[in-house]
Amino acid sequence: MWTNEDPEEDGAQSAPKFPDWPSDVSWQLLGANEMLEIRDIEVRVDMQQEQADGSIRYAASGIEDAREYLRDSAARIGLEAWRVSQELRTKAGAQPFKFSDEGGNFAEALTDRVEKLDQQQRDWEERRAKAAASGESDDLL
Repeated sequence: MWTNEDPEEDGAQSAPKFPDWPSDVSWQLLGANEMLEIRDIEVRVDMQQEQADGSIRYAASGIEDAREYLRDSAARIGLEAWRVSQELRTKAGAQPFKFSDEGGNFAEALTDRVEKLDQQQRDWEERRAKAAASGESDDLL
């Protein structure tokens, strides 16, 4: 997310590929539901990356648009992974992860970015609904 916001960086960078799962994990110790939730993270990441790739392919007019799509996709992927990990820790009875008082809190940064994106989407939908109600063309939106 931050790489694609950095004006010093060249090009656009997508989120890294999801690593192969280690072969020596004892999944049966987690339970079937927990295993499926964890393994589902990879599917969710792949779907977000495919959506970003499609947006770039069909909607990006240049490198800045590509950077924006990739930045926003990385924020959603990161926040989704964070939420799933926190839910699994809670279900397992493990202590929630706490960020130190010093330094950054990436979960807050991801949450802020995704909330901003969601608000932009709601604003756009509201404008579109108003335009449709008044008979305006959505070409202007």
